[in-house]
Amino acid sequence: MFVMLFSSLIMDLAITSYNMHGYNQGKNFLPRLCDKSDVIFIQEHWLYPEELGLIDNFNADFVSFCTSAMSLSMHCGIRRGRPFGGVGMLIRKALLPFVKIVARRDRFIAACIYDVLFINVYFPFVNGMLDYVDTMQCMLSDLENVISDSGASNIVIGGD
Repeated sequence: MFVMLFSSLIMDLAITSYNMHGYNQGKNFLPRLCDKSDVIFIQEHWLYPEELGLIDNFNADFVSFCTSAMSLSMHCGIRRGRPFGGVGMLIRKALLPFVKIVARRDRFIAACIYDVLFINVYFPFVNGMLDYVDTMQCMLSDLENVISDSGASNIVIGGD
Protein backbone atom coordinates (compact mmCIF):
# COMPACT_ATOMS: atom_id res chain seq x y z
CA MET A 1 0.00 0.00 0.00
CA PHE A 2 1.20 3.49 -0.83
CA VAL A 3 -0.34 6.71 0.45
CA MET A 4 0.37 10.11 -1.06
CA LEU A 5 -0.89 13.57 -0.33
CA PHE A 6 -1.29 15.64 -3.47
CA SER A 7 -1.54 19.38 -3.18
CA SER A 8 -2.08 21.98 -5.85
CA LEU A 9 -3.52 25.47 -6.06
CA ILE A 10 -6.97 23.99 -6.59
CA MET A 11 -7.10 20.96 -4.31
CA ASP A 12 -5.58 18.91 -1.54
CA LEU A 13 -6.16 15.19 -2.04
CA ALA A 14 -5.12 12.07 -0.16
CA ILE A 15 -4.36 9.33 -2.70
CA THR A 16 -3.78 5.68 -1.82
CA SER A 17 -2.60 2.78 -3.96
CA TYR A 18 -3.63 -0.67 -2.74
CA ASN A 19 -3.00 -4.15 -4.15
CA MET A 20 -5.99 -6.12 -2.86
CA HIS A 21 -4.66 -9.61 -3.75
CA GLY A 22 -8.30 -10.43 -4.42
CA TYR A 23 -11.47 -8.59 -3.43
CA ASN A 24 -12.38 -11.03 -0.65
CA GLN A 25 -8.93 -10.77 0.91
CA GLY A 26 -8.54 -7.00 0.51
CA LYS A 27 -12.05 -5.70 1.22
CA ASN A 28 -11.58 -5.64 4.99
CA PHE A 29 -8.97 -2.89 4.74
CA LEU A 30 -10.96 -0.70 2.33
CA PRO A 31 -13.08 1.03 5.03
CA ARG A 32 -9.93 2.38 6.67
CA LEU A 33 -8.64 3.60 3.31
CA CYS A 34 -11.99 5.29 2.58
CA ASP A 35 -11.76 7.12 5.91
CA LYS A 36 -8.37 8.59 5.03
CA SER A 37 -8.39 8.91 1.22
CA ASP A 38 -10.05 10.91 -1.53
CA VAL A 39 -8.83 8.72 -4.38
CA ILE A 40 -7.94 5.04 -4.00
CA PHE A 41 -6.15 3.12 -6.75
CA ILE A 42 -6.82 -0.60 -6.46
CA GLN A 43 -5.08 -3.42 -8.27
CA GLU A 44 -5.70 -7.17 -8.39
CA HIS A 45 -9.32 -7.16 -7.29
CA TRP A 46 -9.73 -10.43 -9.27
CA LEU A 47 -13.39 -9.74 -10.07
CA TYR A 48 -15.29 -10.81 -13.16
CA PRO A 49 -17.13 -8.08 -15.08
CA GLU A 50 -20.49 -8.99 -13.54
CA GLU A 51 -18.97 -8.70 -10.04
CA LEU A 52 -17.61 -5.13 -10.36
CA GLY A 53 -20.70 -3.79 -8.58
CA LEU A 54 -19.21 -5.13 -5.35
CA ILE A 55 -16.69 -2.30 -5.47
CA ASP A 56 -19.20 0.32 -6.60
CA ASN A 57 -21.46 -0.48 -3.65
CA PHE A 58 -18.67 -0.67 -1.12
CA ASN A 59 -18.89 2.81 0.41
CA ALA A 60 -21.70 5.37 0.01
CA ASP A 61 -19.20 8.28 -0.14
CA PHE A 62 -17.29 6.81 -3.10
CA VAL A 63 -17.97 5.86 -6.68
CA SER A 64 -15.86 3.26 -8.44
CA PHE A 65 -14.47 3.09 -11.95
CA CYS A 66 -13.13 -0.40 -12.56
CA THR A 67 -12.12 -2.84 -15.24
CA SER A 68 -11.87 -6.60 -15.11
CA ALA A 69 -8.95 -8.50 -16.56
CA MET A 70 -11.16 -11.58 -16.65
CA SER A 71 -13.26 -10.75 -19.74
CA LEU A 72 -11.32 -12.96 -22.16
CA SER A 73 -11.05 -15.93 -19.79
CA MET A 74 -14.82 -15.95 -19.27
CA HIS A 75 -15.36 -17.12 -22.84
CA CYS A 76 -12.87 -19.99 -22.65
CA GLY A 77 -15.19 -22.60 -21.18
CA ILE A 78 -15.05 -23.79 -17.59
CA ARG A 79 -13.41 -21.38 -15.15
CA ARG A 80 -10.23 -22.90 -13.78
CA GLY A 81 -7.69 -21.60 -11.32
CA ARG A 82 -7.96 -18.37 -9.48
CA PRO A 83 -8.92 -15.08 -11.09
CA PHE A 84 -6.24 -12.49 -11.75
CA GLY A 85 -5.67 -8.78 -12.28
CA GLY A 86 -8.19 -6.00 -12.51
CA VAL A 87 -7.74 -2.31 -11.73
CA GLY A 88 -9.98 0.41 -10.43
CA MET A 89 -10.32 3.78 -8.79
CA LEU A 90 -12.53 4.70 -5.90
CA ILE A 91 -13.18 8.45 -6.02
CA ARG A 92 -14.93 10.47 -3.35
CA LYS A 93 -18.36 11.49 -4.69
CA ALA A 94 -17.78 15.14 -3.76
CA LEU A 95 -15.17 15.21 -6.56
CA LEU A 96 -17.50 13.83 -9.26
CA PRO A 97 -18.32 17.20 -10.87
CA PHE A 98 -14.59 17.55 -11.62
CA VAL A 99 -13.91 13.95 -12.79
CA LYS A 100 -13.57 12.74 -16.36
CA ILE A 101 -12.59 9.13 -17.04
CA VAL A 102 -10.24 9.23 -20.03
CA ALA A 103 -9.18 5.56 -20.34
CA ARG A 104 -10.26 2.12 -19.13
CA ARG A 105 -8.04 -0.78 -20.08
CA ASP A 106 -7.36 -4.24 -18.63
CA ARG A 107 -4.15 -3.00 -17.05
CA PHE A 108 -4.75 0.69 -16.37
CA ILE A 109 -7.41 3.25 -15.76
CA ALA A 110 -7.00 7.02 -16.08
CA ALA A 111 -9.11 9.91 -14.81
CA CYS A 112 -8.73 13.67 -14.94
CA ILE A 113 -9.71 15.46 -11.75
CA TYR A 114 -9.59 19.19 -12.39
CA ASP A 115 -6.51 19.44 -14.62
CA VAL A 116 -4.60 16.55 -13.02
CA LEU A 117 -4.39 13.17 -14.75
CA PHE A 118 -4.50 10.24 -12.31
CA ILE A 119 -3.35 6.90 -13.70
CA ASN A 120 -3.64 3.59 -11.88
CA VAL A 121 -1.56 0.91 -13.62
CA TYR A 122 -0.96 -2.78 -13.01
CA PHE A 123 2.17 -3.90 -14.82
CA PRO A 124 2.52 -7.50 -16.03
CA PHE A 125 4.66 -10.05 -14.25
CA VAL A 126 8.23 -10.13 -15.61
CA ASN A 127 8.57 -13.58 -17.16
CA GLY A 128 11.35 -12.97 -19.70
CA MET A 129 9.16 -14.13 -22.56
CA LEU A 130 8.73 -12.23 -25.82
CA ASP A 131 5.03 -11.74 -25.11
CA TYR A 132 6.02 -9.79 -21.99
CA VAL A 133 8.05 -7.35 -24.10
CA ASP A 134 5.19 -7.02 -26.58
CA THR A 135 2.66 -6.48 -23.77
CA MET A 136 4.83 -3.81 -22.15
CA GLN A 137 5.47 -1.99 -25.43
CA CYS A 138 1.76 -1.91 -26.27
CA MET A 139 0.79 -0.82 -22.77
CA LEU A 140 3.44 1.92 -22.56
CA SER A 141 2.52 3.19 -26.01
CA ASP A 142 -1.14 3.31 -25.02
CA LEU A 143 -0.25 5.11 -21.76
CA GLU A 144 1.82 7.64 -23.71
CA ASN A 145 -1.14 8.35 -26.00
CA VAL A 146 -3.54 8.77 -23.08
CA ILE A 147 -1.14 11.16 -21.35
CA SER A 148 -0.49 13.27 -24.45
CA ASP A 149 -4.20 13.39 -25.36
CA SER A 150 -5.31 14.36 -21.85
CA GLY A 151 -3.98 17.92 -21.89
CA ALA A 152 -3.42 17.64 -18.14
CA SER A 153 -0.96 20.01 -16.50
CA ASN A 154 0.04 17.44 -13.84
CA ILE A 155 0.16 13.65 -13.78
CA VAL A 156 -0.01 11.25 -10.84
CA ILE A 157 0.83 7.61 -11.59
CA GLY A 158 0.37 4.85 -9.04
CA GLY A 159 -0.22 1.16 -9.00
CA ASP A 160 1.67 -2.08 -8.92
